[in-house]
Amino acid sequence: MISRAAARHAFWKLGFMLRTGAPAWSLCAYLRCNALRRLSGRSSPDGTNYEEARDDFRRYLKHLTIESDWFTDGIPAILRAVDIAGLKERDALNCLEIGSWQGVSACFFLRSLGQARLTCVDTWEGSDEHRNGDAASPQVLATVEAVFDTNTSAFSGRITKRKGTSLSFYQASTERERYDLIYVDGSHRSDDVIVDAVNCFKMLADGGVLIFDDYFWTYYEAELENPASAINAFLRMKRHRLEILSFDYQLIVRKRPGGARREQA
Repeated sequence: MISRAAARHAFWKLGFMLRTGAPAWSLCAYLRCNALRRLSGRSSPDGTNYEEARDDFRRYLKHLTIESDWFTDGIPAILRAVDIAGLKERDALNCLEIGSWQGVSACFFLRSLGQARLTCVDTWEGSDEHRNGDAASPQVLATVEAVFDTNTSAFSGRITKRKGTSLSFYQASTERERYDLIYVDGSHRSDDVIVDAVNCFKMLADGGVLIFDDYFWTYYEAELENPASAINAFLRMKRHRLEILSFDYQLIVRKRPGGARREQA
């Protein structure tokens, strides 16, 4: 049985989706994905393996310098999406991360995806919530780049660090650059999120996986200033080119080849 608190939170999520412009088909995908997630969990071999992988990585984090863990709850969903997309079967995965902070997600991708290469894009100056002191102390903010460098040093041969805004990264990139997996966790202002969404989808290889963090994040008082409104606009724009693989706090989609249309949900 679901608790009253959980039921209220579930209804709040649905209301939030409607208020931020989620298309009807994405509401269906949200309900379907969450039903499948509850059914899989530890009741299936795959669900057990994904949760064990999450717990193993949490043990690994104890050896790093980490102020806050905002990432590992989403590991089972990410691993499930990676398996659905068959990414582990690809040779020499090329991955991109928009927003790296102290390197938790970077370490996970590099540790979990064999010989994948990862490009990390960040200013290492923090976003609004960090600079306002709501998500990081001044001491953490002052040392975040050095901590990232130390935490990711074990993977130095497979990581490329690009310091600057995501927009400057897109402007400097070539039209031919393609990535098999992209994780978007940069600025959370809706204007910036839609820029990241459109540009990252353009750089995503067919069949590749795009992960948006913090769909239900509500830092800004005006709900439409938060990531969900931009992600919803992106879903409407690219409806025929994507398939939703997972939908909760993180939204994970797979890119369909050009010209292929997805059947209506």
